[in-house]
Amino acid sequence: AAKNDNDVYGLRYAEFVVPLVKAVQELSKKNDELTKKNDGLEERLSKLETLMNEHTINDNSSYRNISLAYLKQNLPNPSNSNTVIRYHLPDNSGRAQIKITDIKGSTIKVYNASAAQGSLNISTSELPAGTYNYTLYVNDKQIDTKQMVIIK
Repeated sequence: AAKNDNDVYGLRYAEFVVPLVKAVQELSKKNDELTKKNDGLEERLSKLETLMNEHTINDNSSYRNISLAYLKQNLPNPSNSNTVIRYHLPDNSGRAQIKITDIKGSTIKVYNASAAQGSLNISTSELPAGTYNYTLYVNDKQIDTKQMVIIK
């Protein structure tokens, strides 16, 4: 350490080597642990993907088909006269419905969905002003939910 403002500081590298080596050893150990954990997770993921692919193939692709169904946001939103809900259903996806519910979860209307690239035209004059949810169900499984606002 310097004794006054004009003195020069000194540094002994030998005192820094041991802590630096120890730090590098600790980081190397931690890195090895994380690498081993990552390899294990990658192996598990690979096994899961294999099982999912086998399940999909053995189950007539119904699982994959359902997971590819989706809803789009209604247009226009908010709406004061008519609105269009677009959706997608893969081939052989099964029975599909779109349910409109109020904010409390009570079912207001149920529409059957059939076409692969379908759309549902709704006259909003049938509904009072408010916020509604519409949900796509395929084979009674909930796939997707969106929200629409009706204004008067």
